[in-house]
Amino acid sequence: MFMLRKLSVLIVVLILSGMFFLTGCKDPTNGDTITPIPDDKNPAITLIGPSNNNALALAGSNVVFNFRMDDNEALKLFRVVGQQFDQRDSLIGTEFIAFQDTISGKVAYRSLNYLVPSLPVAYKVRLTAYAIDTKGAYNKSIVWVSVVDVLPPPPPYGISNPYPAKKVYSKMAGTNQYYFQFTLAGANPPPAFTSADFAETSTVPGVFNRQINCPNNPNPDVIVVTDANSFNYDEATWTTAYQAFFSNPDPKNVSAPLNPGDIVIVRLFYVPNYERFGIMRVLNVVDDIGDANDYIEFEYKYTY
Repeated sequence: MFMLRKLSVLIVVLILSGMFFLTGCKDPTNGDTITPIPDDKNPAITLIGPSNNNALALAGSNVVFNFRMDDNEALKLFRVVGQQFDQRDSLIGTEFIAFQDTISGKVAYRSLNYLVPSLPVAYKVRLTAYAIDTKGAYNKSIVWVSVVDVLPPPPPYGISNPYPAKKVYSKMAGTNQYYFQFTLAGANPPPAFTSADFAETSTVPGVFNRQINCPNNPNPDVIVVTDANSFNYDEATWTTAYQAFFSNPDPKNVSAPLNPGDIVIVRLFYVPNYERFGIMRVLNVVDDIGDANDYIEFEYKYTY
């Protein structure tokens, strides 16, 4: 009987303990519930200028990037770490601190005024900006600086008005609407495949690649895929297209699979002596059963 009574007391104690933890801890001084300490969130760091996170610059010149940082805790440190790459995107040397400054409060602004080192043309510098708070949580934003020998020439290089939506179908759809030429002002497809600026690449029945290449372009790596965070399609100019293309660290012969919202810049080959670009914003990608109704829908502009 004595053992049964001890067991009953132990069960009651355990039940009361569980009720205590379910109802929250109490401050023994006044009976108030103690609020749990919130988890620390990673800071946010945003590039607020320029609008493009890829910059072209001459060796020895300065490039300015402006950042905003926000956090639910007090901010502590703004640090920028640099890495250099050659024209083949191979890492050169080791990381270095390009800039560092203390910050405070829950919102902070800092500018990075970066002096471009004396690197050969086509070399790149990746600058990773960190926002770090007092509890060690952090976040980062990456910008690139590409070294050029001359900056892009000023206007009067022009850009066309935007053209309404067009569709390029899967190469396996059984039509000739799988290739496109920018400068025909809407004629789709162009008169001959040999005049096409780009083409869809699918080769397996039932598999829609959603990729494009430039089979008639003799130059390698002529396609850059970006998005609205890095390129303003609506306000595009020849200069911004030039900067976006040549500052991109990874142009391709064949694009990645395209998705709505992608912005594609194609370096056109048929105008001698100066660069020209086709620019398209992907509106929709349809991958239907079979091949006949698989297509990429886009609006576009071109420079001249």
